Amino acid sequence: LNHQDPTIRLVAFQVLHIVLPTHRTELKNDPLRCVELEMQHWRCYLPFAFKGSDKEYMLVLNNALLDLLNRTSHAEAETLGNNKESTILTTFINEFLLENVFVKQAAYPGTISEKESFALEMITTLLSFASQRRVTKSQKNETAQKYISDTIVNTLVSENIFTSLISMLYSMWDNTRLKTYESIIKLVELAKERGVGLPCYFTSTDSYDLLVARAVHLASSPRQRESDSGARLLAILSETLLKPEDHDKFLKKLYDLSSQRIMLMEQALGVVVSPEQLSEFESNMTYNEIPLAHGLIQALKHIVEERNRRNAENSREFCVKLTKMCCRAIEVSLVVVADVDDGMIDPSSSKNDGSKAEQRWKHARNRQFSSNAPLNVNTGALGANAIFSSVNPMSEIEEIKHLVMQRIVVGTWLLQKEACATLSSTLTITSTIDSDIVSTAGDLLISTITSLKHQGAAYAAHKSLQKICT
Repeated sequence: LNHQDPTIRLVAFQVLHIVLPTHRTELKNDPLRCVELEMQHWRCYLPFAFKGSDKEYMLVLNNALLDLLNRTSHAEAETLGNNKESTILTTFINEFLLENVFVKQAAYPGTISEKESFALEMITTLLSFASQRRVTKSQKNETAQKYISDTIVNTLVSENIFTSLISMLYSMWDNTRLKTYESIIKLVELAKERGVGLPCYFTSTDSYDLLVARAVHLASSPRQRESDSGARLLAILSETLLKPEDHDKFLKKLYDLSSQRIMLMEQALGVVVSPEQLSEFESNMTYNEIPLAHGLIQALKHIVEERNRRNAENSREFCVKLTKMCCRAIEVSLVVVADVDDGMIDPSSSKNDGSKAEQRWKHARNRQFSSNAPLNVNTGALGANAIFSSVNPMSEIEEIKHLVMQRIVVGTWLLQKEACATLSSTLTITSTIDSDIVSTAGDLLISTITSLKHQGAAYAAHKSLQKICT
């Protein structure tokens, strides 16, 4: 069980329940005593065994753990019947797996990715064990197993465990944040199904509002890791709402805020490229106050996808509004980051023609960059970075302007990526949107793919277009 070879360790955990009765003959007719002794070995060696990086290793180890839990549950039900005072299984899960291994040894801030991976796989295993319906021979066994399952769910949604899960949303690893988000969503659904109350910071109005404010602040960060954490936290906060009307109100508020942010980003861009308006900009807004909308749009995507997964209705009106907002966001970002020569802009086309959305941003780019100080990001990331790393001394106004430009460039790259993803998710979950809107969105994505040199941004538009077409 503590062998240096991970393969041998895995096999030892898998065959432990077979080997123990051969060494202790009295265990052959006492399955409950056998699993209790097996749990003692797990307590001793699991803290060392889960420190592995192989994905298959983690999966097999958690499967062995799930097999132990199922055998213990069956042995308790057969031996003790409906005696609710039994604590062998619940003590092992609550005190050892959750309080000791998960909170103290695996899910603390700053831990290594291998521990985070095992911790989340273990939470998934426990959620599967608590939610599965096991076949029993009698009603009393079913009652005992339901009691065990409810006890585990209550511990999982306790403030201590839930707070540790929330903290993992801030991990530096993308896969950890994704798995944490999925685990929390499943846990919230299971708690609602069982009628178990969520932690007080979700049910208290003041605490909930503080969490929303914190999530919006993170979602507005130009650092993609922080904005991703904020977006997922906003989606989780939406799922914790019990009343449908509260959920719809939350969604509308988030949409209005996103739309307002896009409008303010557009205004800030116009001010920066117009030197005569810089004094007005300096008096009204500083570079770190420029609103960024990419994290809020990402949160809307998560919420819409979760509603669709639960077969909850997404209104056609809202989907149309969200689609148009995403198209507008892409146009705003393309004004900054697209690589377009003057020859690509057709001066004869009308910028107000709704069927030619791909031309509107080209005209906007031509109009805004007619000044003497364009953003000059056509050459890609290297060109963009060059204008921010000048070694020559500059005035205070010029320095502010450069910082503003930098924040706008970063914000528009991220806005383009998240708007494309949200656009495709919205169009694929409903079949009632007019074909003209779908066609306009497709044309805009094609124009996006052909005008970007940034590989990641172009791939985001490509992936979005592929999702819509299939």
